[in-house]
Amino acid sequence: MTSRGRTRRSRTDRSDMPKDFSHTEVDDQVLLSDAGTARCRWIVSRRRFGQFVICGERVRPGSSYCDDHHTRVWRPTHDGRRKAT
Repeated sequence: MTSRGRTRRSRTDRSDMPKDFSHTEVDDQVLLSDAGTARCRWIVSRRRFGQFVICGERVRPGSSYCDDHHTRVWRPTHDGRRKAT
C-alpha cells in the first residue's frame, strides 16, 4: 500500500484487461488523440475534459479537415478570396 491508502500494481499486472484481445467493440467515434495527420480534426463532441470526439474522415490534401468541414472552415468572402472563419 502507498501512503495514500491505495495498493500499488506492478506495470505487468494485467488482471483488469480482457482475456480475448481478438474481440473489440466497434466504435464509430474517433478521439482527437488518435487522429494522426490523415483524419479530419473537426470536433464533434467532448466526452470529458481534454477528450474530444472528432469527425475522423480522411482529410482533403493540404488540409486538416475532410471535404465537408474544409468548406465550412475556408469559405469565400464577399471579394472572392478565401478567409478562415
